[in-house]
Amino acid sequence: SIPHVPKNQEADFKSVSQTCAAQYPLQEAQGLLWVWGEPGGPGSDAAIESALTPPALIPELLDTTLKGRVQATTWNVRDLPYGWDFFVENVLDPAHVTVSHHGLTGNRYKQQPIVVTPKAEPSEGSLFSWSVHSDTENATTATNSVDYSPPGLVRIRSEYRDGGQWVLILYATPSSPGWTRHIGCQVLIKDRNGKLPAGVAFFALPMPVWLNHVLTSFFLHQDLVFLHHQEQTLADRGNLAAGDSTASYLDHVFLPGTQDRAVRDFRQWLQKTAGGIPWAKGRDALPPRVRNKGELFDVYNTHTKHCRHCSRALVNLKRVRTALFAAAFVAVAVLNGLAAVGVGGMLALAGLALNRFMQLFYVYEFEHADND
Repeated sequence: SIPHVPKNQEADFKSVSQTCAAQYPLQEAQGLLWVWGEPGGPGSDAAIESALTPPALIPELLDTTLKGRVQATTWNVRDLPYGWDFFVENVLDPAHVTVSHHGLTGNRYKQQPIVVTPKAEPSEGSLFSWSVHSDTENATTATNSVDYSPPGLVRIRSEYRDGGQWVLILYATPSSPGWTRHIGCQVLIKDRNGKLPAGVAFFALPMPVWLNHVLTSFFLHQDLVFLHHQEQTLADRGNLAAGDSTASYLDHVFLPGTQDRAVRDFRQWLQKTAGGIPWAKGRDALPPRVRNKGELFDVYNTHTKHCRHCSRALVNLKRVRTALFAAAFVAVAVLNGLAAVGVGGMLALAGLALNRFMQLFYVYEFEHADND
């Protein structure tokens, strides 16, 4: 229907091809909207295929035995300036954590040997599973693993001996060459005594959705600079992820260690089984390398302006900032002596601090050289 057109004219407008929109099968599940990749109305082949193909949902949230023990954090969506294949490769690589996320979830100076072994041999349409072992595992950790459900879901799991679990959910889809859209959350599972595993209880604390989104930049931007330039550098050497590429990714890199097993499996599957990324002809060119930090670490255009939680919070914080500066001006005008200086100064400093915090909605630049 065309709601803004008078009913007696609607039939005439509907007969014009420019007014017709393609209909895609879709469903809503676990807080996400799943859209089938081919158009078709009810009863079409696309609709039937969609109904027969379940989306790659989070199994822990479907497990009835975990009822009352499992909870998920809010979803976070971000457009990232590097390719989908580099995103998947990165999160499948446990060795990147101590290097990329030094000071946050690891220490680059205390890297220990990591052994990655397949739990199931990869094949088209199957679930890839790898066990991850390192010398730093302590007695409370039972198993660590990485699971990949092609093409878009990676689950990083730590399961503790007391039954508690922490699961990092990482969806990704290629949006254009050199760009990927990441959708992620965390799943927390209490142990048999009803307690969350040590170290992850922080993520269960109540916090505004917008604050969760803002803090995510601290983690995502640590990988960002490496992966953007890694993709560009390998492209300069001739690496392509397009479906008609004949060159092997492994020709351009050196992956000798056991910790590289998941990356090797993924890259071989992508080229030999999946056939690469099927970009449309003429739209498969990688965009230029970005050297401007404000553009590379942009948050506003890759998230804030599209997120109703963050855009609304930004408007409200601007109002609070204005109120603080106005109150500082009034305090100086009304009060006398040290009281005017003290109260006015505190309000002005609060406004300046808030203004600095608000920059996280626009840009968050990260320097590995400064993170020591």
